[in-house]
Amino acid sequence: MPHNHESNQVVYTGTHDNDTIQGWWSNLMEQERNSSQVLKYLNITEKDEISWALIQAAVASIAQTAVITMQDVLGLDGSARMNIPATQSYGSSVVHYGNWSWGIPNSISFDTLETEALRLRDMISMNGRM
Repeated sequence: MPHNHESNQVVYTGTHDNDTIQGWWSNLMEQERNSSQVLKYLNITEKDEISWALIQAAVASIAQTAVITMQDVLGLDGSARMNIPATQSYGSSVVHYGNWSWGIPNSISFDTLETEALRLRDMISMNGRM
């Protein structure tokens, strides 16, 4: 919970070993999502963008450093997960989504990310992280 962070901490929306925010959220059972403390804590509804709400919470925390994954900025689902711990690679075939093979899809150009860049910059600036 962001209110429990301390200034000498690092807060992450995710790491290489966990699902994306959207992947985690969509894998929750509907009853869990609807009764979720996350929605209440963030004061959002299911219709709001869960990825951006959690990005905002991380950036607004007092933790000295906030790390936001590109998969979460892009609002990607679990298919963009970087790694599933304790899974193995066998020769050229990687089990479970192709561990360690995720990259920004060719269909996404950095030139098309102006909206996301501005949104992130505004959050960072508003929370004194520039």
